[in-house]
Amino acid sequence: ISKCWYGVNNQDYESVISAYSPAMASNDIITAPLTAELKGGKGYISIMEGALNESYPGVNLKAQGKSTYSTCFYTAPTLEGGRLTSGWRIINIADTLNDLVNNYNVYTVNEQPDVLFANTDWIEAGRSAWSWCTTHSAPNPDMMKQNTLNAALLGYEYNIIDDGWPSWTSYKAFLKELGEMGEELNVKQLLWGAITAGSSGYNKTPDESSVKTFMKLLEDTHMYGAKVDFWWSEANTNTTALQKFILEEAAKREFVIDFHGCNKNTGLNVTYPNELSREGVRGLENIGNSNTTNYTTYASWLNAQLYTRFLCGHADWTPGTYNAMEIASIICIDSPLMVVASDPADILASPAVEFIKSIPTVWDKTVVLSDSKIGEYSVYAKESSGSWFVGGIASSTRRNAKVDLSEFLPDNGTYTAEIWVDVNGKMEQRIINVTASDKIEIGNLNAGEGFAIRISKLSLGSYGGMIGEIAFNAPEGATVRYTTDGSSPLTSDTAKTAEGSITLTESCRLTVAITDGDGKGTELSYRFNKIDPCYSFSYSAEYNDNLTKISISVGEGARVYYTTDNSKPTVNSTLVEGVLEFTESCTLRYIVVSESNTVEGAIEIRVRNPITAPYSDLPLTDASPVSAVTDWGSIYYDTSMSPANSMAARKITLGGSNLSDGTQFDRGISSNANATYVYQVPEGYTRFVAVAGIDDCVYNNANDRAKASAKIIIAFDGVTAYTSQVFRMGEYVLIDVTVPENASQITITFNDAGDGITCDNVSLAAPGWVR
Repeated sequence: ISKCWYGVNNQDYESVISAYSPAMASNDIITAPLTAELKGGKGYISIMEGALNESYPGVNLKAQGKSTYSTCFYTAPTLEGGRLTSGWRIINIADTLNDLVNNYNVYTVNEQPDVLFANTDWIEAGRSAWSWCTTHSAPNPDMMKQNTLNAALLGYEYNIIDDGWPSWTSYKAFLKELGEMGEELNVKQLLWGAITAGSSGYNKTPDESSVKTFMKLLEDTHMYGAKVDFWWSEANTNTTALQKFILEEAAKREFVIDFHGCNKNTGLNVTYPNELSREGVRGLENIGNSNTTNYTTYASWLNAQLYTRFLCGHADWTPGTYNAMEIASIICIDSPLMVVASDPADILASPAVEFIKSIPTVWDKTVVLSDSKIGEYSVYAKESSGSWFVGGIASSTRRNAKVDLSEFLPDNGTYTAEIWVDVNGKMEQRIINVTASDKIEIGNLNAGEGFAIRISKLSLGSYGGMIGEIAFNAPEGATVRYTTDGSSPLTSDTAKTAEGSITLTESCRLTVAITDGDGKGTELSYRFNKIDPCYSFSYSAEYNDNLTKISISVGEGARVYYTTDNSKPTVNSTLVEGVLEFTESCTLRYIVVSESNTVEGAIEIRVRNPITAPYSDLPLTDASPVSAVTDWGSIYYDTSMSPANSMAARKITLGGSNLSDGTQFDRGISSNANATYVYQVPEGYTRFVAVAGIDDCVYNNANDRAKASAKIIIAFDGVTAYTSQVFRMGEYVLIDVTVPENASQITITFNDAGDGITCDNVSLAAPGWVR
């Protein structure tokens, strides 16, 4: 064995997978699957676990040295008056990466579905919109309405309402509204819940009774399933038992499930096919927001995971779509529920939007091309109903990259290939004709770059979304037929012959197929939706000192009426015409009216009254601290804060009601409380001044943000000189403290005011010295 690939010491399987020497012993606990490369390129061995059950904890591994690995446990099994039944220990041996990836032994050891799944028509694979990685913040109802609309515009089958909804006022009414909106737009809503987190209890499912309560909430609010989070590990056998119970209760109601923060896949979805995906993988949210440009880490992780973690089954990696490599990852990743982390509005604006929409989530065949190498480069070709998709991901430099079509493409004449490739930091599109004997020239790829290709004899002008006239292209002389009832045109009596284009006037699943001629058997199927213009309501805010401007947009054929005195708006209220200007904060209540629908909502208008900071002669942060420590997270100085971390605002902002309407400061210190900073007192200065408060970035923090509180304590040479009042979200205090004569050091303490949470997000803005 030349090297072994695995992750270590992480019970929710979110470790980075790296290469290790098989000669070395270690006390690290290895989280299977483990994949070994044989010396001289002679093949591969993978070790994994299958058919985990509720009587025996999951098994891990330890390296004993000399290419020897032994089983171990986070929690050892005990026999208490019953029989223990272990999961299967599976060793797969393969000559090539293609053979390794196409070994499905893990699925063969699980029990087949019972009568609950005699009919599985209600289990629908597909794509889902997801807000969490857009901002790492709790969603609000308006955000979820917009995501639902955008999911419908993309032709996506699902939207996930993530952590944060229990804090909504009248949460059940909002959820029901979202569920009904989803039903009208053909977008199935999935609701976040957790077995260990959530102070309200509405979203907690730690036992069978609470699971049933949660399922009742899903029913009452027109949800179609759930994302259940924070399992941690299979070390406790109750994990598997509770997961089975959730899947059974969900199946009784025809709900699908996505497990997160959970143990590895061992094939449970064979027995319970309504498990559409599970995490148990270090995915995009561990890198940063969905629009992160850290493509090198993205590619590096996947190029190890595709040959380790993904060998044991589907994984909810939550890919992005901002470059060709990320789009390629959607092809390479196996997940029947493909939760796409990018803001759906950004996908709609992408030049590659139709390509992105066209990628299926289930496949008929997978081929790993011979150029692939664990940890460096992956090229996957996957076939769905006669169309081939190819994804290439480079985590090291590739010179003169090519795709040899003879490795997978049937020798059946000419196909059209649409190619998206990363070139010098930008995506380029190429459309060419190819045959099975061709090699597609990709060119040079840097780490973090890649390419995505669709190869087919049939293409559409739109791959789902809005109804209308749908163009298609097929080989000359081929017969193209279509259905709108979900049946296959290859066999259905309802199929109609298509000529030129297809006109859709109602919501449907359009399925188009070549039924005769060149490309016979090729079939495409996508969701198209009739969308009422009232659902396209959106607004943007421009914050100026003492003036806020609101721009409202809505679909053609809809009108917006509003009030600002908290009265219920009607069609007799003020009509929105142009940009609205506000000099005082208020609640703007509105209705959107179309020919067939009315939607009501409200916007909290905040007018910024700027904070006047005390003037200083010398900024505190012109000097480095003698010491700086915080109990949790990082410390940020001046404008060094990044949107990819908990201090989500690039500049310090205080006194606002969101990330945009507070007062911005260029200088200061930010961290979570508790934290302590020590600075030397500069000679000749008599006062210390600053503005302290909970930074407005807390509005992007889903972890108990409403409870955030802190106070500032200032001491000189160990003697307390100032203690502020407790401040909370949107609050701040002005500090002006006299410096004692001959003082040597100042100690500034961010105290958490006893709230006991770790995300107080305190900022000390414009701190400095006055002579």
